[in-house]
Amino acid sequence: MKINLWHSFCFSKARLLSLPRQANYERLLYWANGFLAASAAVLLATVLMCYPFEQWFSLPQLIVGHLSMLASATMVKISYVGRCIALYALKREVR
Repeated sequence: MKINLWHSFCFSKARLLSLPRQANYERLLYWANGFLAASAAVLLATVLMCYPFEQWFSLPQLIVGHLSMLASATMVKISYVGRCIALYALKREVR
């Protein structure tokens, strides 16, 4: 029996088509706002860790901090784009 792992991470095509499009965009907006808040908090924490408080951390910790800063900044941008897409589709003001 072949197991397709993709189906455990996403909705089936029939279920997606059964939901109204507005509900999908509402869900996208909800998750994008959550990821935006979480990634902005991680970005702030890594900036504080890597710059003003760098003397309290070892070199490997600072390397991880800088890599985390890059990843969290990328997540801020991706979640903001998702937020803009959802707001545009819901015909709300995109800010």
